[in-house]
Amino acid sequence: GGPTSVCEGQVITLLNSVPGGTWSALNPAVGTIDPVTGDLTGILAGTDTIVYMLPTGCSVFTVITVNPLPTPIMGRDSLCVGDTALYTSTPPSTLPLPWSSSILATGVIDPTGLFTGLNPGITNICYTLGTGCQVCKQITVNLVPVPISGPTSVCVGSTIYLSDASGGGTWVSMDTFYATVDTGGMVTGIRPNPFGVEIRYYVGACYASTFITVNPVPVIGGPLNVCMGDTIILSVTPVMSGVWTSVHPTI
Repeated sequence: GGPTSVCEGQVITLLNSVPGGTWSALNPAVGTIDPVTGDLTGILAGTDTIVYMLPTGCSVFTVITVNPLPTPIMGRDSLCVGDTALYTSTPPSTLPLPWSSSILATGVIDPTGLFTGLNPGITNICYTLGTGCQVCKQITVNLVPVPISGPTSVCVGSTIYLSDASGGGTWVSMDTFYATVDTGGMVTGIRPNPFGVEIRYYVGACYASTFITVNPVPVIGGPLNVCMGDTIILSVTPVMSGVWTSVHPTI
């Protein structure tokens, strides 16, 4: 009595109504069995003949099938809330819903293996064959930081400060050739970049980002003095649209 099949690495228990006998496996490379309890462990895919023998020499046998496990699940170990990731395993399953998630509030997975992170936490996704054999993988869903706040531009050689209310994260400049950022969120303009430099704030594997425009510092050219009542023309390099002001208009 008992199941007629087992998955690799799993255990089933065989039974016999006549006590006092001893269990044995004719092909222990495929499956091994405890001689007293009848607990059979699947070792390798194949078939194994299991014998139950009484002290009188009378015996009975059954054939047990050891089914293979699917291949280990391939895919990311973690992702962010709102992100999706595709997971794979072989061989193809005959089940209509081969994929499952242990905690649906954390993340769900569709029949094709596409997982969506819903809330921060840990869940196990499993892939099951028609034989009932399955493999599982632990997935961590991380919280996405709140949006970064602060200025959106900086001059070459100047600094601005960015902040993120999430806390506990790390600042990263995606192009330090144009702008750098320190551990406190201070961004320093290095070279002009009108398209913007991406600054990220990482909490774990998740991040919020903002783009900072690095503006060039204008250089004023022209005479350095003028007589009272006369006029002179000043220029700026590089040529750009701007506003001229006098710090001391009474002079």
